[in-house]
Amino acid sequence: MEGKHKTMPDTATILTAPRIAKHAGMTVAGLAERYSPQTSGAIPALWRRFGPIMRDIPGQVGANTYGVCFGFEPDGSFNYLCGVQVAPGQALPAGLTSVEIRNQTFAVFDHTGHISGISATWKAIFGEWLPSSGCSLEVEPQFEVYSEAFDPQSGMGLVEIWIPLKAGTAA
Repeated sequence: MEGKHKTMPDTATILTAPRIAKHAGMTVAGLAERYSPQTSGAIPALWRRFGPIMRDIPGQVGANTYGVCFGFEPDGSFNYLCGVQVAPGQALPAGLTSVEIRNQTFAVFDHTGHISGISATWKAIFGEWLPSSGCSLEVEPQFEVYSEAFDPQSGMGLVEIWIPLKAGTAA
């Protein structure tokens, strides 16, 4: 191609239709920090800090890890928590935070590409799917589920993105 550069499409932005699922609710505990749209690229550093302590959090339930977004502000800033599910009311060591996921309905999306493309999947959910879905968003919390099938070393494996829907919404 003379003088023209062709770029490959980002496959992480190809969304399949979500499944609609009820979640019974849970408590997630771990490390949390505040981010803006400009600083959210630093979230992987929070995961690196969380990795060495994640199996030492008292009261853990199951083996999944979670990335939870909450505390959204109009300027786009939000809290992001790297955590594990814990028993309700669990006392936590200093420096850890917990957040409650309520019993509600979610649209659940699969991110199957490399983890570095997950921000493109989030953008496609809010920029493409949500505006055309007819669904009403319950702002928070939104969360990612990393099962034991996700390999943090390679950055590959299924990650589910759970987006809360207002009652009475159908996709």
